[in-house]
Amino acid sequence: MQASEESMNHFRTLSHLICASIILLAISGCSRSSHAATHDSKSDCPYSKDGFFTQVHDGRLWVFAEDSESIAEFKSVGEPAKSVTSIGVGPGGMTIRSDSKASIIAYLGAKPSFYTEVVDGRLWILKQGSEALKEFKDVGEPGKNTTFIGTGPLGTTVRTDSKETFLTYLASKAGFWVKYDDGRIWILKENSEAHKQMNSQGDIAKNVTLIGKGPMGTSIRSDDKETVLEWAATVDGFNTYIREGRIWIFMPGSEHEQEFLKIGEPAKSVTKVGAGPMGCTLRAAERDVIARYMSAIR
Repeated sequence: MQASEESMNHFRTLSHLICASIILLAISGCSRSSHAATHDSKSDCPYSKDGFFTQVHDGRLWVFAEDSESIAEFKSVGEPAKSVTSIGVGPGGMTIRSDSKASIIAYLGAKPSFYTEVVDGRLWILKQGSEALKEFKDVGEPGKNTTFIGTGPLGTTVRTDSKETFLTYLASKAGFWVKYDDGRIWILKENSEAHKQMNSQGDIAKNVTLIGKGPMGTSIRSDDKETVLEWAATVDGFNTYIREGRIWIFMPGSEHEQEFLKIGEPAKSVTKVGAGPMGCTLRAAERDVIARYMSAIR
């Protein structure tokens, strides 16, 4: 009888241990699943780009090529065994981390309507759908090409089929229509009346020319100076507003930006006279935001 009771007690103890183990495994499994979910979706990262996996972690932006084997390692343990860091070069002055410098350069260089690829440490930039891109994919480079030393992200040398392609690439920004024509760059707000007129007639009745204000000293044509100033003020990772000829700068979604939109100006602000694009004065609620913006436009 005693032996039977001991067996029963032993069985109960073993059962409790098994149940506890199952519970711990379930909790552990949920934790792993939750961690993976926080790194899995691109939609929750405001800095996503086609062809890249991106996530913000501890205030730094991690970027990987979509086919990188490092992504699985990042998801499982938080970072790859081998990584590189580029301080303050990302959108909004963020620090970027990745598995290689080439991945960071490729991410920084990526823009809609352009094909970009890092080859032998150089950044190739070609228009999507162009004959030059077809040649590049068929034989490794287009028959006609040109090189711009140290002009790409992180001082990378750029290779492309023409100066026109490179200037159009440099001028391209979200929200603006850009076209290189007869040595000048046209810049108009997308879907504006001027843009619609340009599409229908090939020109606009009212326009201005700003000599030497474009990339590499190229002249800009537009419907007015304000459009060009808005274009010049636009920098990835910052929200900018033009007020009375000054550029207000905010981190997207910040309390200071909400205060500005509600009452017209934050309670406290700092000013840098003439430090912005086209010699404009910069204003922001925080000194650090102005410093990061100024670093980005250099």
